[in-house]
Order: sequence, then C-alpha cells, then structure tokens
Amino acid sequence: MFNAIIMIDKYTRGGEMNVNLHLTGELENFINNLVESGIAANKTEAIRLAIARMYYEERKQVDKSFNQSTIEAH
Repeated sequence: MFNAIIMIDKYTRGGEMNVNLHLTGELENFINNLVESGIAANKTEAIRLAIARMYYEERKQVDKSFNQSTIEAH
C-alpha cells in the first residue's frame, strides 16, 4: 500500500491541499511503473501527473461539448 501527501502549489492553484491517499493493487503498480520508467520522478509526482491528465481530459470533453452546442445553435 502506498500513502501520499499531495501538495498543490499555492501560487498556481490558489491554495494548498493535503491528501492522504491509499492505493493498492493495479493502481499502485501503475504509479510504480510511472516512476520506474522515468515518466515521474517519484510517486507523488506520478499521482499529480495522473490527476492533471484526468483534469485536462475532462476539460477537453467539456470544451468539445460546448463547441458542438454552439455550432448547433447557429
């Protein structure tokens, strides 16, 4: 089991957030692979990268949906 405390930069995100995270099994292996492959420097960075990826994918979906509804309205 991996425990992480994630600090979000207060200058870019408007504050700090501490998270105690318990990962087991496949998700822990995924995080370990990100570190072992050199994609992330450590497990905390790997989790930040995963969250950022999910955030940007969500934003892309929202923007795509917004753009499609704008096109249909005209």
